[in-house]
Amino acid sequence: LGIPNGGNIKVSSPTGSTIVKALEDPELEEGLIVMPKGFWANMLVSTQLTEENLMLDRGVEVTVEKTEEPPQPPKL
Repeated sequence: LGIPNGGNIKVSSPTGSTIVKALEDPELEEGLIVMPKGFWANMLVSTQLTEENLMLDRGVEVTVEKTEEPPQPPKL
């Protein structure tokens, strides 16, 4: 995608989107991204719970694009 290490990316899912910094991890398979649970990841997942009252926060398909917009700070 031509995104430099530390560059800004917009990550979007059917639920929402967020802007974060990209950090390269050579141990990940190509096409895979990892985002720790928290404010930014929550922007991408549904608030609907499973029958076991768990969030559907794994295996979310997203699109990633380079952006010049700054990362979004958490909203309090």
